[in-house]
Amino acid sequence: MAVAVAALLYWFQDGAAEIDPCDQTLAQAQNAAQNGAWQEVQALGKNAAALCEDKAREQQASDLQKRASTELVKLERAHRQEQQRNQQILKEQASCNQAVQNVQSALRERRLQTAERAWQGLNNRCKEQNTGLLSDLETQRNQVQQLLGQVTLNMQANNWEAVAAQLDQISQLNAEQKEVEQWRAQLRRAKAAQEASSAPAAPTLTAPASSSNESLFREFLRDAERHMNNHQYDRARALLYSANRLVPNHRDVQHLRQRIEAHESRYLSKEIVIE
Repeated sequence: MAVAVAALLYWFQDGAAEIDPCDQTLAQAQNAAQNGAWQEVQALGKNAAALCEDKAREQQASDLQKRASTELVKLERAHRQEQQRNQQILKEQASCNQAVQNVQSALRERRLQTAERAWQGLNNRCKEQNTGLLSDLETQRNQVQQLLGQVTLNMQANNWEAVAAQLDQISQLNAEQKEVEQWRAQLRRAKAAQEASSAPAAPTLTAPASSSNESLFREFLRDAERHMNNHQYDRARALLYSANRLVPNHRDVQHLRQRIEAHESRYLSKEIVIE
Protein backbone atom coordinates (compact mmCIF):
# COMPACT_ATOMS: atom_id res chain seq x y z
CA MET A 1 0.00 0.00 0.00
CA ALA A 2 2.80 2.41 0.91
CA VAL A 3 4.49 1.66 -2.37
CA ALA A 4 1.33 2.48 -4.30
CA VAL A 5 0.87 5.84 -2.53
CA ALA A 6 4.49 6.72 -3.16
CA ALA A 7 4.08 5.87 -6.84
CA LEU A 8 0.94 7.99 -7.11
CA LEU A 9 2.63 10.97 -5.49
CA TYR A 10 5.55 10.65 -7.87
CA TRP A 11 3.17 10.54 -10.83
CA PHE A 12 1.39 13.75 -9.77
CA GLN A 13 4.68 15.54 -9.13
CA ASP A 14 6.04 14.43 -12.48
CA GLY A 15 2.87 15.55 -14.29
CA ALA A 16 2.92 18.93 -12.56
CA ALA A 17 6.49 19.44 -13.63
CA GLU A 18 5.44 19.17 -17.24
CA ILE A 19 3.45 22.50 -17.04
CA ASP A 20 5.90 25.27 -18.01
CA PRO A 21 5.16 28.53 -16.11
CA CYS A 22 6.55 30.61 -19.01
CA ASP A 23 4.27 28.98 -21.60
CA GLN A 24 1.31 29.16 -19.27
CA THR A 25 1.81 32.89 -18.62
CA LEU A 26 2.32 33.62 -22.32
CA ALA A 27 -0.88 31.74 -23.14
CA GLN A 28 -2.78 33.73 -20.53
CA ALA A 29 -1.40 36.99 -21.93
CA GLN A 30 -2.41 36.06 -25.49
CA ASN A 31 -5.90 35.16 -24.33
CA ALA A 32 -6.19 38.50 -22.52
CA ALA A 33 -5.03 40.25 -25.72
CA GLN A 34 -7.81 38.59 -27.71
CA ASN A 35 -10.29 39.94 -25.15
CA GLY A 36 -8.80 43.45 -25.30
CA ALA A 37 -7.74 43.37 -21.62
CA TRP A 38 -4.54 45.31 -22.24
CA GLN A 39 -3.68 46.12 -18.66
CA GLU A 40 -3.81 42.41 -17.88
CA VAL A 41 -1.70 41.69 -20.99
CA GLN A 42 0.89 44.18 -19.80
CA ALA A 43 1.12 42.58 -16.35
CA LEU A 44 1.25 39.01 -17.72
CA GLY A 45 3.85 39.97 -20.30
CA LYS A 46 6.03 41.38 -17.56
CA ASN A 47 5.64 38.16 -15.56
CA ALA A 48 6.41 36.04 -18.62
CA ALA A 49 9.59 38.01 -19.31
CA ALA A 50 10.78 37.13 -15.81
CA LEU A 51 9.80 33.45 -16.16
CA CYS A 52 11.01 32.70 -19.69
CA GLU A 53 14.68 31.79 -19.95
CA ASP A 54 15.13 31.38 -23.72
CA LYS A 55 15.44 34.36 -26.06
CA ALA A 56 12.50 33.39 -28.32
CA ARG A 57 9.95 33.38 -25.53
CA GLU A 58 11.52 36.41 -23.88
CA GLN A 59 11.03 38.26 -27.16
CA GLN A 60 7.43 37.06 -27.32
CA ALA A 61 6.82 38.40 -23.81
CA SER A 62 8.48 41.71 -24.74
CA ASP A 63 6.32 42.02 -27.88
CA LEU A 64 3.18 41.46 -25.83
CA GLN A 65 4.20 44.20 -23.41
CA LYS A 66 4.90 46.65 -26.25
CA ARG A 67 1.60 45.91 -27.93
CA ALA A 68 -0.23 46.33 -24.62
CA SER A 69 1.48 49.69 -24.03
CA THR A 70 0.56 50.89 -27.53
CA GLU A 71 -3.07 49.85 -27.14
CA LEU A 72 -3.33 51.44 -23.70
CA VAL A 73 -2.00 54.74 -25.11
CA LYS A 74 -4.63 54.57 -27.87
CA LEU A 75 -7.38 53.88 -25.36
CA GLU A 76 -6.27 56.75 -23.15
CA ARG A 77 -6.15 59.12 -26.13
CA ALA A 78 -9.61 58.04 -27.26
CA HIS A 79 -10.92 58.47 -23.73
CA ARG A 80 -9.54 62.02 -23.51
CA GLN A 81 -10.99 62.92 -26.89
CA GLU A 82 -14.39 61.56 -25.86
CA GLN A 83 -14.24 63.57 -22.64
CA GLN A 84 -13.37 66.71 -24.60
CA ARG A 85 -16.24 66.11 -27.04
CA ASN A 86 -18.66 65.57 -24.17
CA GLN A 87 -17.46 68.72 -22.42
CA GLN A 88 -17.82 70.71 -25.64
CA ILE A 89 -21.33 69.33 -26.18
CA LEU A 90 -22.30 70.24 -22.61
CA LYS A 91 -20.82 73.71 -23.03
CA GLU A 92 -22.64 74.28 -26.32
CA GLN A 93 -25.90 72.96 -24.87
CA ALA A 94 -25.63 75.26 -21.86
CA SER A 95 -24.97 78.20 -24.16
CA CYS A 96 -27.91 77.15 -26.35
CA ASN A 97 -30.22 76.85 -23.35
CA GLN A 98 -29.25 80.31 -22.14
CA ALA A 99 -29.73 81.85 -25.58
CA VAL A 100 -33.13 80.17 -25.94
CA GLN A 101 -34.15 81.54 -22.55
CA ASN A 102 -33.13 85.01 -23.75
CA VAL A 103 -35.35 84.67 -26.83
CA GLN A 104 -38.27 83.36 -24.77
CA SER A 105 -37.86 86.15 -22.22
CA ALA A 106 -37.80 88.81 -24.95
CA LEU A 107 -40.95 87.36 -26.54
CA ARG A 108 -42.76 87.32 -23.19
CA GLU A 109 -41.76 90.95 -22.65
CA ARG A 110 -42.96 91.84 -26.18
CA ARG A 111 -39.46 92.89 -27.30
CA LEU A 112 -39.53 91.48 -30.81
CA GLN A 113 -36.34 93.09 -32.15
CA THR A 114 -34.43 91.91 -29.07
CA ALA A 115 -35.82 88.39 -29.55
CA GLU A 116 -34.76 88.39 -33.22
CA ARG A 117 -31.23 89.50 -32.37
CA ALA A 118 -31.00 86.78 -29.70
CA TRP A 119 -32.25 84.20 -32.21
CA GLN A 120 -29.65 85.20 -34.79
CA GLY A 121 -26.97 84.61 -32.14
CA LEU A 122 -27.88 80.91 -31.88
CA ASN A 123 -25.69 78.41 -33.74
CA ASN A 124 -27.23 76.15 -36.38
CA ARG A 125 -27.52 73.10 -34.10
CA CYS A 126 -29.33 75.13 -31.44
CA LYS A 127 -31.70 76.55 -34.06
CA GLU A 128 -32.45 73.04 -35.34
CA GLN A 129 -33.28 71.97 -31.78
CA ASN A 130 -35.71 74.87 -31.31
CA THR A 131 -37.74 75.12 -34.50
CA GLY A 132 -40.87 75.62 -32.40
CA LEU A 133 -39.38 78.79 -30.95
CA LEU A 134 -38.60 80.02 -34.46
CA SER A 135 -42.22 79.37 -35.41
CA ASP A 136 -43.40 81.48 -32.46
CA LEU A 137 -41.00 84.26 -33.40
CA GLU A 138 -42.06 84.28 -37.05
CA THR A 139 -45.75 84.16 -36.16
CA GLN A 140 -45.39 87.22 -33.94
CA ARG A 141 -43.24 89.00 -36.53
CA ASN A 142 -45.73 88.30 -39.34
CA GLN A 143 -48.63 89.53 -37.21
CA VAL A 144 -46.80 92.81 -36.63
CA GLN A 145 -45.98 93.15 -40.33
CA GLN A 146 -49.61 92.59 -41.32
CA LEU A 147 -50.79 95.16 -38.79
CA LEU A 148 -48.20 97.67 -40.02
CA GLY A 149 -49.53 97.28 -43.54
CA GLN A 150 -53.12 97.80 -42.31
CA VAL A 151 -52.08 100.88 -40.35
CA THR A 152 -50.54 102.40 -43.45
CA LEU A 153 -53.69 101.79 -45.50
CA ASN A 154 -56.00 103.12 -42.79
CA MET A 155 -53.90 106.23 -42.31
CA GLN A 156 -54.02 106.92 -46.02
CA ALA A 157 -57.82 106.47 -45.82
CA ASN A 158 -58.03 108.77 -42.73
CA ASN A 159 -59.61 105.91 -40.72
CA TRP A 160 -57.96 106.98 -37.52
CA GLU A 161 -60.12 104.92 -35.15
CA ALA A 162 -59.01 101.73 -36.89
CA VAL A 163 -55.43 103.01 -36.76
CA ALA A 164 -55.68 103.54 -32.99
CA ALA A 165 -56.95 99.98 -32.45
CA GLN A 166 -54.24 98.51 -34.68
CA LEU A 167 -51.50 100.48 -32.94
CA ASP A 168 -52.68 99.02 -29.63
CA GLN A 169 -52.46 95.53 -31.14
CA ILE A 170 -48.95 96.22 -32.41
CA SER A 171 -47.85 97.41 -28.95
CA GLN A 172 -49.23 94.21 -27.43
CA LEU A 173 -47.10 92.21 -29.86
CA ASN A 174 -43.97 94.39 -29.94
CA ALA A 175 -43.19 97.08 -27.40
CA GLU A 176 -40.09 98.02 -29.41
CA GLN A 177 -41.95 99.07 -32.58
CA LYS A 178 -40.59 102.60 -32.97
CA GLU A 179 -43.21 103.84 -35.46
CA VAL A 180 -46.05 103.38 -32.95
CA GLU A 181 -45.33 106.53 -30.95
CA GLN A 182 -44.93 108.61 -34.09
CA TRP A 183 -48.31 107.47 -35.35
CA ARG A 184 -49.95 107.97 -31.98
CA ALA A 185 -48.67 111.54 -31.91
CA GLN A 186 -50.38 112.13 -35.25
CA LEU A 187 -53.57 110.55 -33.92
CA ARG A 188 -53.54 112.92 -30.94
CA ARG A 189 -53.11 115.89 -33.26
CA ALA A 190 -55.98 114.64 -35.43
CA LYS A 191 -58.25 114.19 -32.38
CA ALA A 192 -57.41 117.67 -31.09
CA ALA A 193 -58.14 119.12 -34.52
CA GLN A 194 -61.51 117.36 -34.58
CA GLU A 195 -62.46 118.64 -31.14
CA ALA A 196 -61.43 122.21 -32.06
CA SER A 197 -63.34 122.15 -35.32
CA SER A 198 -67.02 123.10 -35.41
CA ALA A 199 -67.52 121.22 -38.63
CA PRO A 200 -69.19 117.81 -38.29
CA ALA A 201 -66.78 116.12 -40.63
CA ALA A 202 -63.86 114.27 -39.13
CA PRO A 203 -60.50 115.95 -39.54
CA THR A 204 -58.17 114.71 -42.21
CA LEU A 205 -55.47 112.45 -40.86
CA THR A 206 -52.32 112.71 -42.90
CA ALA A 207 -49.97 109.83 -43.47
CA PRO A 208 -46.87 109.71 -41.28
CA ALA A 209 -43.98 111.97 -42.05
CA SER A 210 -41.89 110.88 -44.98
CA SER A 211 -39.14 109.80 -42.62
CA SER A 212 -41.56 107.46 -40.85
CA ASN A 213 -42.80 106.02 -44.14
CA GLU A 214 -39.23 105.62 -45.26
CA SER A 215 -38.38 103.80 -42.02
CA LEU A 216 -41.25 101.34 -42.48
CA PHE A 217 -40.42 100.92 -46.16
CA ARG A 218 -36.80 100.09 -45.32
CA GLU A 219 -37.88 97.64 -42.64
CA PHE A 220 -40.03 95.80 -45.18
CA LEU A 221 -37.01 95.57 -47.50
CA ARG A 222 -34.68 94.37 -44.74
CA ASP A 223 -37.14 91.68 -43.65
CA ALA A 224 -37.66 90.61 -47.25
CA GLU A 225 -33.91 90.28 -47.76
CA ARG A 226 -33.55 88.29 -44.53
CA HIS A 227 -36.24 85.83 -45.63
CA MET A 228 -34.54 85.57 -49.04
CA ASN A 229 -31.24 84.64 -47.38
CA ASN A 230 -33.12 81.99 -45.35
CA HIS A 231 -34.61 80.58 -48.58
CA GLN A 232 -38.11 81.69 -47.55
CA TYR A 233 -38.93 83.20 -50.92
CA ASP A 234 -42.73 83.41 -50.60
CA ARG A 235 -42.43 85.42 -47.40
CA ALA A 236 -39.81 87.63 -49.00
CA ARG A 237 -42.17 88.38 -51.91
CA ALA A 238 -45.05 89.12 -49.53
CA LEU A 239 -42.94 91.69 -47.68
CA LEU A 240 -41.80 93.14 -50.97
CA TYR A 241 -45.45 93.49 -51.97
CA SER A 242 -46.13 95.46 -48.75
CA ALA A 243 -43.14 97.71 -49.43
CA ASN A 244 -44.35 98.33 -52.98
CA ARG A 245 -47.80 99.31 -51.73
CA LEU A 246 -46.22 101.76 -49.33
CA VAL A 247 -43.90 103.28 -51.96
CA PRO A 248 -45.04 102.15 -55.43
CA ASN A 249 -42.50 101.37 -58.15
CA HIS A 250 -39.46 102.20 -56.05
CA ARG A 251 -36.25 101.13 -57.74
CA ASP A 252 -35.03 99.35 -54.57
CA VAL A 253 -38.14 97.16 -54.70
CA GLN A 254 -37.49 96.29 -58.33
CA HIS A 255 -33.84 95.55 -57.61
CA LEU A 256 -34.63 93.30 -54.63
CA ARG A 257 -37.33 91.47 -56.63
CA GLN A 258 -34.70 90.59 -59.25
CA ARG A 259 -32.31 89.44 -56.51
CA ILE A 260 -34.96 87.21 -54.95
CA GLU A 261 -35.70 85.55 -58.29
CA ALA A 262 -32.00 84.99 -58.98
CA HIS A 263 -31.35 83.75 -55.44
CA GLU A 264 -34.22 81.26 -55.64
CA SER A 265 -33.09 80.04 -59.06
CA ARG A 266 -29.55 79.37 -57.80
CA TYR A 267 -30.86 77.62 -54.69
CA LEU A 268 -33.20 75.37 -56.65
CA SER A 269 -30.39 74.52 -59.08
CA LYS A 270 -28.18 73.40 -56.19
CA GLU A 271 -31.02 71.30 -54.72
CA ILE A 272 -31.52 69.52 -58.02
CA VAL A 273 -27.78 68.75 -58.30
CA ILE A 274 -27.68 67.35 -54.74
CA GLU A 275 -30.68 65.10 -55.39
